[in-house]
Amino acid sequence: MFKKEEILRFETELSEELENARRIAEIIKVRMDNLPSSSDGAYEVYIDSISHNIENFYMAVEEILKMICAATEEGLPEGERWHSILLKNMTKDVRNLRPPVISVKTYDLLDDFRKFRHLARNIYTFNIKPDKVLSLAKKLDTAFKCLKRDIKGFLHFLFKMTD
Repeated sequence: MFKKEEILRFETELSEELENARRIAEIIKVRMDNLPSSSDGAYEVYIDSISHNIENFYMAVEEILKMICAATEEGLPEGERWHSILLKNMTKDVRNLRPPVISVKTYDLLDDFRKFRHLARNIYTFNIKPDKVLSLAKKLDTAFKCLKRDIKGFLHFLFKMTD
C-alpha cells in the first residue's frame, strides 16, 4: 500500500498541520488567560479573536482529515453535508483500506468545533454567543490532545503496513 518513504513524507505533512493547530490552540489559550471582564470594552474584541481562532482550529483539523483521504485515496464526501460526513467517516473502519482514524470521543469533541465553524460562517459575528465561544475554548486543549493521539495511532498503523 505505502512505501516507508511515503509514510515519512506524509508524517511530516501531518505534523506541520498539527503544529498549525497547536499554535492556534496556544493563541486561544493566551486570549483566554488575558480575557477582560465582560464590562470591559475589549471583551468583545477578545471574544471575536477567540471565535475566529476556533474557526481556524477546525479548518486545520479538516485539512488533516482531507490529507488522510487523499493519502488513502478514499476520496472526499460530496454534497452540502460533506463537512459532517468527512468527520464521521474518520470514525469508521474502511475494510481493506484503513482503521478508524479518530475515536468516537475525539469525534464528539471535534463535532462541536465543526458545528461552531458552520454557525460562525453563516451568521453575523455579533450574533455569536460569548458563552458558546468560551465553552468551546475551554474544550480545545482536550480536543487537540485527543486528535494528536489519534493521528499518532493512525500513523503507527501505516508504519506497521510497511513491515
